[in-house]
Order: sequence, then structure tokens, then C-alpha cells
Amino acid sequence: MPRSLLICAAVALGGVILTGQTPTPVAAKDEAALMAKARDIHDRVIALDTHDDISPANFTAEKNYTVDLGNQVNLPKMFKGGLDTAFFIVYVGQNRTPEAFTPAGYDNVYRQAVEKFDAIHRLTKEFAPNQIELALTSADVRRINKLGKKVAMIGVENGYSLGDETTAIARVKEFHERGARYLSLAHNGHSQLADSNTGEADGVWLHKGLSPLGKQVIAELNRTGIMVDISHPSKEANLQAMALSRAPVIASHSSARALCDHSRNLDDEQLLALKKNGGVAQAVALAAYVKTPPPPSPERTAAIEKLAAEFGLPASAVGRGGGGRGPGGTSPLAALSEEKRAELRTKMEDVNAKFPAPPRANVKDFVDHLDYMVKKIGIDHVGISSDFDGGGGIDGWADASETFNVTLELVRRGYTEPQIMKIWGGNLLRVLDKVQSVAKDLQKQQKAVPGVQLASSHAQPKTVQEEFSAIYTNISNVGAVGALPVTIRITRWTGDDEHVNLMRMLSKDGNESLLRALQDGKSVGSIGTPQQLAYDLRYARQYPLEGGGRRIILMTDRPMTAFERLSASVTRDYPLTWIELKLDAAGQGEGSMFLAARLRLIGDVLGIEDFANQPAKLNDVKKVK
Repeated sequence: MPRSLLICAAVALGGVILTGQTPTPVAAKDEAALMAKARDIHDRVIALDTHDDISPANFTAEKNYTVDLGNQVNLPKMFKGGLDTAFFIVYVGQNRTPEAFTPAGYDNVYRQAVEKFDAIHRLTKEFAPNQIELALTSADVRRINKLGKKVAMIGVENGYSLGDETTAIARVKEFHERGARYLSLAHNGHSQLADSNTGEADGVWLHKGLSPLGKQVIAELNRTGIMVDISHPSKEANLQAMALSRAPVIASHSSARALCDHSRNLDDEQLLALKKNGGVAQAVALAAYVKTPPPPSPERTAAIEKLAAEFGLPASAVGRGGGGRGPGGTSPLAALSEEKRAELRTKMEDVNAKFPAPPRANVKDFVDHLDYMVKKIGIDHVGISSDFDGGGGIDGWADASETFNVTLELVRRGYTEPQIMKIWGGNLLRVLDKVQSVAKDLQKQQKAVPGVQLASSHAQPKTVQEEFSAIYTNISNVGAVGALPVTIRITRWTGDDEHVNLMRMLSKDGNESLLRALQDGKSVGSIGTPQQLAYDLRYARQYPLEGGGRRIILMTDRPMTAFERLSASVTRDYPLTWIELKLDAAGQGEGSMFLAARLRLIGDVLGIEDFANQPAKLNDVKKVK
């Protein structure tokens, strides 16, 4: 896919890093012995690459990965190089025309995505079932590997193909059923879900991170069991995603920005947030994200352009370090016959002899990124990707047939077999296991409390009569009013249909639209103190917590007290109060109350968008009846 190239400053590491988690370099050894050791390790570990682009044109009965098509990843190259597992990518480009966020725009990329899903399934089910099999879990990966087969997995690059709020949540489930096990929210260009890293170039942002729909999609990815991928979105979107996700995330193909200053790479703040989240960063062997070489000589450029014209190819497909895929993900070289490709290689060798290419990133430079990440965030959070057939490739790891060279360099630097096993896929599979475990827990929680159902179930509102007492203390910046007893009465839960309509308003038109709808709606209860009249509650939903407890979310369309209504202008101008109670199985607990609240949507659950005011506290919450 096309990628904007920013100048990357290569940063010398000054030798191998010496920390408690980074291996000590081995002393100089006999080369044959070292090669034999590396080969043994490479044969035992499961080498997993999280990003390999595809073109459906290479998945037909007449032309498919059972033969070497001249692209970077296919079955002959995988077997030759010992690349055991490849995440094949369901990629769609980001439309930037006026049609982008219309039904027609969404339908177009959805069809592209389905075509790629189907292509991968044809490879594993029809063309080469004895050579490669689709894996959906880490157990599948290990089982297939033991059979001597290669492993296919599926990642989705750019959630643009999910569509708008009318289709996105349902398509997350659909994509999971089609085999997707990770999904990124954006690519090059802002999507309906998140800002892209490309916003750094012009300073133009669409969402200031994630959109409300993007937040819903993250919650659904968590619930469904698909890993959230933070390669390509903006830094702000990534930090929000990591804070929001209830499961670890991955960066499927991003290197260290400290070593190569490209917006596609992760800076230290993002790496540390990833570590805290429990995720994994898959360093990418795309030369421009590892380091940028000096430009080629004018003579070499002219010779390559002439050679490319002779074979009817773009110059980027001929010169070393260019290429990647053409329109739709097709490698331009794949259009040539084997004889023509051999002729091109011979003539390119002549060009290289006469006009040598400037040095570009190599395996040592790439492993420098692994070293840096291991030092910064620990060996449990680092992995490997290539971005083959999408622009990836470096000297020494130019395609899947050279995969062993990465293991060899790791052995040279003193990494042990258990450490190499983690980096080559163990860490990624650990994250997948955790993501799928979290999904099972979330699905169980949705069934744990009677009356709490998915928004799509359209259950009717349920009449209830619950009453709680609490001690209200305002500690916000509008001033303290002391501790006041509060009574909370809930007479019915906001029904699923009502909730869906409110969330659509919030997602489409923002908080003001939601507030107007709440003011026009029916009361679901009341909240107040003995000193004042109780105010109507306009929204009440409950969600299960572990151990039989509940999270109750309430909203009223006005501030709690006359003092608060007359004090801060932000409270007068935006009179929405948001209340959250966290209760144990006995109905006891505590809560928070936000005045002038602006809201965000997290799947089926509301939360606070910002914290302009500190929350008031609801202490000693007790269920009265």
C-alpha cells in the first residue's frame, strides 16, 4: 500500500543493550557452530509474522500461493525460510473523496474486504489444505505447526470497511466469524473510527483521537475477541484506545520512533502505555520505518527508470527498496512470466554492478529496534512483522525465504531460545489468549444480571422499585457544600430501544442532542436531598460486575443543588449530571457524580468524556428497598 515517507534519523545503539531483560552478547564463536545453533532454534520456534498483504488476484485456481509468484510471501518461500505463521491482511485503503463516509463509499470497501476474506479461505480450503490451514486460536497455531503445515491467520487493516453506526458493530461480529483476529481502526487517512498518524503532516484532525463510534467498536472488539491494532492511527487515538480497551492491544507493524522518527512508529510514551496495557509491539521490517538511506545517484535512478520502462513496470517495483504492492495489493512483478522475471533479475544485477545502490536498512538495523524495545518495555511485549507485499523488506530479510536471518542475528546478540520464542510469536499468542479470555468474561457478564441485555436485543423496559440512600459530598471546583444525605429512587430501567436511540443521537449529533432527548423523555426515578425537592432521573441502566455486583448509570438533566446551579457558568450552561454507582451483591458500595458532564459511548455503556470538574462523591451507598 502507498506510504508517505518521512525522513527517519537512524540512531546508533552503541552496542547491545545491557539490562536485566536484554540478553548479553555471545562471545565470538566458530561461525559454523553459531549457524547450527541458530538453525536448531529456528526449526523449533514458531516464527510468526503479523503483517503480510495480499491481492485476491493471487488466490485463483490458475494462480495462487502454491507456487512462487515472485511476490514476497507464498508457500514455497515460507517453507524455504521457515516462516511458520503469516497474518494475511484484509486491507482497504482510506477513501478521501466526498464519497468516503457515504453508504456508497462504505459499501465499496466492504466488498473489497469480503473479497480478501474469501481469497484467504480459498487458499486454506481449496488450493492448499495439505500445506496451510487457518488458525483462530493459539491452540490452533500449535496444532497446525505440529502437523508440519504452515499457519494462516487474518488481520483487518483499516476499520473503514466496518461502515457507519448502522453496520459497524454487527460487522465486527461478522469479521470475527470470517476469521479476523485483529483489526486496526484507521490507515493512511482519517477513518470514521479514528484519526490517522498522517494527520501529523498537515496538523488536520477529524476526531482528536477516537470517534464515538470508534469507542463503541473497541468495546465490541473486546466483547467479540478481536485484538485491537494500534498501527496507523494517531498517537492520541492510540493512547485513548489503550486506556479504553479492557484487553491488551497490539501494534501489528510498528517500530521504535526513538530510532526512526516516522509517524508510523511508536514513541516511548506509546510504548510504555502498551507495556502497562499488557500488549505487544511487532517491530516492522519496512526499510523506511527502520532507517532512511541517502538518495540513489542520478545515474542509478536513470538506469532503473529505463529498465522499468523496458518491462512495463513502475520504477519503484524494480529498484531495491521500492515496490510493495501496486493498486489493490498486487505485486507488479507478479504480472511477469517466470522467464521475464529471470531476465529482469539478470539486467538488474548489471545495474547494481555499474551503479551500486546506497545502503538501506538491513537485518542488523532491524534487530536494533527489537533491542531498543526490549530495553524500554521488556521482552514480553516485543514481536516481529515484515509488511511483506505491502512495502516491507530489508537487506537480509527481503522476503519470507530469508526469515532465518532474523533468528541468526538474534542468536548472534545472545538471545536465548526461550527469548527468541517469545519474540517470534509467543508474546503475540499470549495476547491473543488474553483477548479471547476477556471476551468470554464479558459475554458471561452480559448474561449474569437478569434484565441486562445487549442493545441489539430490543427487550421492553422493566418496571422496578429500588431505593438507595447515600451521603453526597461536593468536592468539585464550584465549592464544597458539605455532606448531605441523598435518596435515589429507580422506578424503571431505560429500555434497550430507548438506549439505542439515545446512543445514536450521542454518536451522530453529540451531547446537546442527547440532553434534549433526555429532557423530552419520561422519568425513570428521582434523586434529591431532604433540604430540596428531588429531581427526576431521565436515564437508568445497570451492568453486571464480578461477584454478583452491579454498575448502575443514572442521568438527570440538571445540577444537584441550587448552589451548583448558580455557581459555575459551565454548570448553568450544560446542566447534565451523570451518576455512577458501584454496588456489591448486597446492594452496598459507593458512587461518583459529575456535574456539567459530557459523555462518551463505550459499546453498550456510557462513560465520562472529560473531567472539567472533579466528581462529587456518593459515600455509604445502601439499598433501602
